[in-house]
Order: sequence, then C-alpha cells, then structure tokens
Amino acid sequence: MKKWQIGAIVVGMGIVTYLVMDLFTTDRQRVSQLVHRLASRLEKRDGPGVCSLLAEDYHDQHPHGSRAGVRALLAFVMPQLQSLSVRVEGLQVEVSGETGTADFVVQVEAQPAARDAPPEYWSSRVKLHVKKVKGEWLIGEAEYASPRQFRMIE
Repeated sequence: MKKWQIGAIVVGMGIVTYLVMDLFTTDRQRVSQLVHRLASRLEKRDGPGVCSLLAEDYHDQHPHGSRAGVRALLAFVMPQLQSLSVRVEGLQVEVSGETGTADFVVQVEAQPAARDAPPEYWSSRVKLHVKKVKGEWLIGEAEYASPRQFRMIE
C-alpha cells in the first residue's frame, strides 16, 4: 500500500469517527463540553480562545460585560499571571431547543507572574445562558461574582 493510500484511509476514518460522534452526542453533552472548553482555555490563558466561545451579543452584569469588554479585560489580566488553575464542580446542564443553561461552581487558583507573589484564590457560582448559533453552542450571558482583583480594575 502506498503512503497516500494509507493517508487517505486515516483521513477517511477520522471523518467517519467525527460524523458518528456528532450524531451520538446530545445537546446537553455539547453544552457540558462548552463549559469544559471554557475552563481549559482560561487555564491556557487563551483570551481569544475564550472569546471565541462567546456569542457576538454576549453580556454579563459587570462593567466589562460585553464580548469586546471581556477580550480587553483578558488581554490586560492574562499576561500578569504565571499560571491559572480552573475547576468546574457540580455542573448541571439544562437544554430546551436552541437555548440552555449551565450552572456550576468554579474554583480558581491564579499564580501572579510577579516574583514572590502569593497565589490568588476565587470561587463563585456561575450560571451560563447558552444558545445555539449556526449549529454551535455559544455563551450568550453569564452570571457570576466578580473576583476582587477585577473589581479593582472596573
């Protein structure tokens, strides 16, 4: 068998696997995956990646509560962190048609980049209002208690 034939078989298997997984994944599972992708991108300090999970009309109750505001806040805060650990606990997902909610507690540990700075801890109940946009689940609204450090920026 030639290399291109093996490559074609591998690509074909990948496409079939993707299609099968897509058919057997429920909307509740997709919303749960959205929450875990959010946590993962936060841990990677990937501000643009976080914002890609937000709907164009995203909003929350904080002064930076738009997609553009979140992008600016993350661009300011993320470089000041050496590391970030995000744990999602007690995730409850509800889906009804093209909308849903994800309710959970988030536990965050942030290690500032400044030498000898102690880690910062934050915990909050979070409620995400999600919606399906062009077949993809995105965060439309978030309810959470802002970390003390963010309140100083606001």
